[in-house]
Amino acid sequence: MSEAILAQRTLVDDQFKEHLDVVLELQQEAVARLKELIIERNLDGETAAWCVDSLDITTVFRFLKKHKFSHDAALLALVANFKWRLETLPYQPPPKPSMLLRFLPPEVTDPFGRPILVVRARYLPGVSIIDLKNQILTGYELARLHIAHLFRNDGGRGHRVLQFVVILDLQDLPIHVMPMELVPWFGQLLIPQYPGMCGTCYVVNYSWTYAGLWSVFKRLLPQRALSRVFFPSLPELQTFLPLSSLPKEYGGHVPPPSPKYDAMLRRYLPDLSSDAVSQSPESSASSETDEGRTLQTVSSSSSLSPSSSPAPTAPPAPAHIPVYRSIPTRSSLNTFFGYPAVVTGTGGSQVPKLSFGRRRKRDLARTLFILLLQRIGRVLTRFLLDPFALRRTRSGRRKWRFWVWWSVLLWMGGNIVQVLRDINGPAVMSLQALAQAAVRSDRVPAAIAL
Repeated sequence: MSEAILAQRTLVDDQFKEHLDVVLELQQEAVARLKELIIERNLDGETAAWCVDSLDITTVFRFLKKHKFSHDAALLALVANFKWRLETLPYQPPPKPSMLLRFLPPEVTDPFGRPILVVRARYLPGVSIIDLKNQILTGYELARLHIAHLFRNDGGRGHRVLQFVVILDLQDLPIHVMPMELVPWFGQLLIPQYPGMCGTCYVVNYSWTYAGLWSVFKRLLPQRALSRVFFPSLPELQTFLPLSSLPKEYGGHVPPPSPKYDAMLRRYLPDLSSDAVSQSPESSASSETDEGRTLQTVSSSSSLSPSSSPAPTAPPAPAHIPVYRSIPTRSSLNTFFGYPAVVTGTGGSQVPKLSFGRRRKRDLARTLFILLLQRIGRVLTRFLLDPFALRRTRSGRRKWRFWVWWSVLLWMGGNIVQVLRDINGPAVMSLQALAQAAVRSDRVPAAIAL
């Protein structure tokens, strides 16, 4: 398996070097498209900077690789990703340290320098599907930010990190608790926005029931996905990852995670994770001894790792993720009623703006036409349905409408019955004539004919 992992990592690195010129060209064109989108939607400077920052070279390469190095297809996918990020990420709840999905400290990597995400499935019971999706989305965004930061620091020196590693621990997870409805969301919605980020997945502590389930799923996955999934035992896992990169529960040296402090969240999303900020090692050394000793333990044992390197400096703390939210044209919250509007800004300074920077006549005409149709629909609904209400009112008009409409219905019902009789009459007469002819010819008994 180690040869397969090395071959997979070497393949990705060779593809990056081979298509580097195309990646740089695609990055420039994507930035130009993004600037057009910023002008079209009238985004503020902070939102525009946040969008441009997402076009790091590693992200562009993964999109290009996902679309089989097709320049045009990757560019369209990047543009779609811009819009998805603007419409999705600002509405994510503030992330909190999770025991279910937790990245090891940033200094802890696999032998190729890739960050490691540990998924402890035993914490899955009790987590709603919405919270689970939010945690997975936060994990992938953290991985994107961290990989981009590693590439900016070491990518130019040949130490390229383009993916991350997953340790999936299935210990004490009943099979009926597995959220199967998460599979289509993960494959159809999340992976297209974060393509090719998971380089290797180690599944540990699995039972025979999961082995049988995997035998079914592997028939549905492509070969390139199957080449990244491995099922090692704990001793085998220690041969693939150094002890300095493994948590203590798997025989390594990394202390167990703290439920109140996440080093990766603290580094990349400090303003969004208030719990992580308040529980930093400096402010809570007495209550977070294990997590506080993580950096010292890793730094002292980093010589055991083949990919040991100086700890990267923390990037500047990003500001709050800017809000970009569309408002329905006929919403009561839209101060520009009838016109497309958006809410932009951060924190409490959220200001509604026109989507296209002006009031367009076509939007006004469309709104007036829709309001007219709604008014006509209300009139028809009241005229057609109100007469059937059987409650007493003081108004004689309702009683008059009630009797008129029921008279019309009875008249229509009588006509329908008469039409059916006219249609069935000749058929019945023809059957009787055939029966009489058969009796005359002595082909059937008279009792049967009758």
